[in-house]
Amino acid sequence: MSEGRVRTWVWVHGYLGSSRIWHEAFSVLSKHHNIVTVDLPGFGSRSNELAPDSIEQFASGVLGQLADRGLDTFGLMGHSMGGQIAQEMAIQAGERVKALVLYGTGPVGAMPGRFETIARSRERLAQDGVEATARRISARWFVDLEQAKDWPWVSELANGASLATADRCLKAMEQWNRERELGQIQCPTQIVWGESDRSYAWSEQMKLWQGIAQISLAVLPRCSHAAHLEAPELFQRVVGDFMRLHTG
Repeated sequence: MSEGRVRTWVWVHGYLGSSRIWHEAFSVLSKHHNIVTVDLPGFGSRSNELAPDSIEQFASGVLGQLADRGLDTFGLMGHSMGGQIAQEMAIQAGERVKALVLYGTGPVGAMPGRFETIARSRERLAQDGVEATARRISARWFVDLEQAKDWPWVSELANGASLATADRCLKAMEQWNRERELGQIQCPTQIVWGESDRSYAWSEQMKLWQGIAQISLAVLPRCSHAAHLEAPELFQRVVGDFMRLHTG
């Protein structure tokens, strides 16, 4: 394997999700690549666990999990909060992350320009509970909100997650900021962003673009935060091309 190329890709889901969020993209791209999807602590198959309350702890946990599986080097894709975790992994262990896809994310966990502040989300979470919060927030991931065909099953991905986990994740995001450390990410990196993303604004994509040396940018039209579900073929082509370029 040539230097800087990988045999295995790791995909990290975001807040109120699970590895199931990848759905068709995994089914298609795993035909051509070795892909490992993880459930973060507190979600999916690990919903009985309590999530960490910092992005740094999430990142070190995923790095340890991959080391236990014998994955010393890998390509990495993270979506939303998973993209924050992926950036943190690339900063903590740059020698292990050989290529990076930052999808619907940015370097500031408080998400400037988000449809509501993290503080407001925490307030509403305490009032409404996890399932209602997941339904409300996940609707904003789609251009068509609750009318999107994939919203019903996506809105249920966080079922089983505890209130404490959901709040600790919001706290972790609110406190995380890596704007000044982006230059430490040295691997080839691709930004993937839906042009109507209500969670991460264009200004946050520009911070990534300006801060990371080896970077490319793909803007997916008529998509919001769940672009891989709203424009699956385009997403698979864009990400698949980047993965092929850096897989050896």
